[in-house]
Amino acid sequence: MRPPATHRPAPRFRAARTTVGAAVYCLLLLAGRATVLDGTSFALVGIASGWAVLWFLWNDVDWRSPDVSALALASLLATTSSGEPLSSAVAYTVAHVVQNLVVCALLRSWVPEVADGRTAFTALRTLGWFLAALTVGVLAGCLAGAALLAVAAEPPGWITGLLWFGRNMCGIELLVPLAMTLLAWRDHPARPPVTWTWLQPRLAESLLVVAATVGAYGLAFAFDGLPLAFPLLVVTVWVGLRLPTVVSLAHSLAVAAGVVVLTHAGVGPFAAVSTPQVAAVLTQTLIASCVLTGLALAVGRDESRLLGHELRRSETDATYQAEVLSAIVGHIDEGIVVVDERGQVLFRNAGAAGMVSLHGAPLRPVTDWSGFGRFLVDGRELAPEEWPLSRAFAGERVRLSALEWAPPVDEGVRWAALPGSRFLDVTASPLPAAPDGVKRALLVMRDTTAEQRQRAELAAFAATAAHDLRTPLTTIEAMTELLEQDLAGGDSRAVLGHGGRIRRASRRMRALVDDLLAHAASGDRALHLAPLDLAALVGEVAADLDVSSSVTVGELPPLRADRVLARQLIANLLANSVKYVDDGVTPDVRVSAEPVAGGLVAVRVADNGVGLPAGQHEKVFEEFHRAHGGRFHGTGLGLAICRRIVERHGGTIRAYDNPAGRGTVLELTLPGA
Repeated sequence: MRPPATHRPAPRFRAARTTVGAAVYCLLLLAGRATVLDGTSFALVGIASGWAVLWFLWNDVDWRSPDVSALALASLLATTSSGEPLSSAVAYTVAHVVQNLVVCALLRSWVPEVADGRTAFTALRTLGWFLAALTVGVLAGCLAGAALLAVAAEPPGWITGLLWFGRNMCGIELLVPLAMTLLAWRDHPARPPVTWTWLQPRLAESLLVVAATVGAYGLAFAFDGLPLAFPLLVVTVWVGLRLPTVVSLAHSLAVAAGVVVLTHAGVGPFAAVSTPQVAAVLTQTLIASCVLTGLALAVGRDESRLLGHELRRSETDATYQAEVLSAIVGHIDEGIVVVDERGQVLFRNAGAAGMVSLHGAPLRPVTDWSGFGRFLVDGRELAPEEWPLSRAFAGERVRLSALEWAPPVDEGVRWAALPGSRFLDVTASPLPAAPDGVKRALLVMRDTTAEQRQRAELAAFAATAAHDLRTPLTTIEAMTELLEQDLAGGDSRAVLGHGGRIRRASRRMRALVDDLLAHAASGDRALHLAPLDLAALVGEVAADLDVSSSVTVGELPPLRADRVLARQLIANLLANSVKYVDDGVTPDVRVSAEPVAGGLVAVRVADNGVGLPAGQHEKVFEEFHRAHGGRFHGTGLGLAICRRIVERHGGTIRAYDNPAGRGTVLELTLPGA
């Protein structure tokens, strides 16, 4: 009801509103006198009290406002003009002022959103505070008026006080909630549009309510000697449960008007009561019962709908958040597994499925926690109490790097490692226990197998490179010392011999360094794929190596490959094929190719060399591996470089004995153009 601070009415408009408020209040007080039963001094319903509360709330009135004086003046004029003595008129006026100030102050303090007109009654708790504010305010007014009457030697009886209280409570309950609900509904941003489709079923039910209400009136007031007013409550319950709150309040107002008019006309069970004061109290009780019943049911229904809406929205939000979280967890590379101490797997994301697999349905308990990390990368076996999950179930958060994943594979367990040895960084953390007390733990796993392999390759690389570089360096150092001695002695022939040995050692070092650089570049260089004439490339490389007379090239289809890496690949293959031959044998290398499935081209390089010893056909592709020991000079990196280049192109490479006789066939696949 309170207007925003930036939109308070200007003083001249406020004065006009104060004047209008006082005039309406005075008229309603005079009109209320028409509902006074013979033998009583109070109107059955004090609509003026409800209007006064709305007036004070709308004008933001406090005890210092001129509206208080206007209310007092209007009350005094209306009361004295109806024949009341001056002392009684003053007492009633003071009671009205106190009542209004207390009610409005309590409403602003206890239910400010309702008092300001921002929202209607959306919860039974709000309705309870509203009724409490009315009760305290009206009671304060009654006590103030009774005290003044007692001073004037006109103390009211208890029945008079009850009528006074009931009149004002009924008036405020009938008018204030209806006005607040209408204002809140008008300003509500989500109110449904009033269309014929929306209005039609409600209008039909409203007509039924009107018919039922008329019938209830006929039943209640047709028989003066029978207390049949309770059917009106049945209709009130129907309206409160089915129709909007504003309709329920309007229905209660109509019921109250009918009861007051008929009772004042001497019709119905209340008019038949012999004591007018008791008849008035019964009338007010029925009106209050209808208003409160309908309002409580309507507010309870609205609150239930609002809670249901909030619950559905929360469920939708929770579902969305769960889907987002599931998508995030499902697409991260780390494996996430949740298990309980009984071994039941409660959750596993796709990352974990890529590291370990679960078999069998339903899942049976896993009791051997060694499957979740038992060996460190250095081979040390962990004790059972050191296993990651054992420590997590004991309440400890633990992280172990490079655990070798070695899950058990006996019949009763579903954990099985993927092919090949794997190493994982494992973080195990305790989770809150289940409601039944079963402990749970979270495993976060990161596959470090590739890193471990690279680390092992780097260690082997460093050891081999150091060994292979040390040998020619030792030769150079020794030959340099002899060279110095021979130069001092003047032996020129010996000097020339030592210089030749130094040059050969330097060439070996240069070859090793070149192979190491080529090995690094084959794995790190970005691919630039383009159509490639394989036949022309083989001929070009053979000419550069000066082995064209030893190489026979067949019909070769074009490729789609990185030209730099493909050239390095062909150079290594041809150099390898003409190198490993027996003394006195002329190299004979034949290059052929043909398309195969998957858009690939199978390239074969067959030679007549010494061949490969048994069991060496796979190992020759490992870094620094030499199948023939020290019989032939080399770094052991040539075929390893070939494998890396082929695999980067999405192909494979293998070696097998030449079916045409002595020698080896190196067969690889590369993308076709």
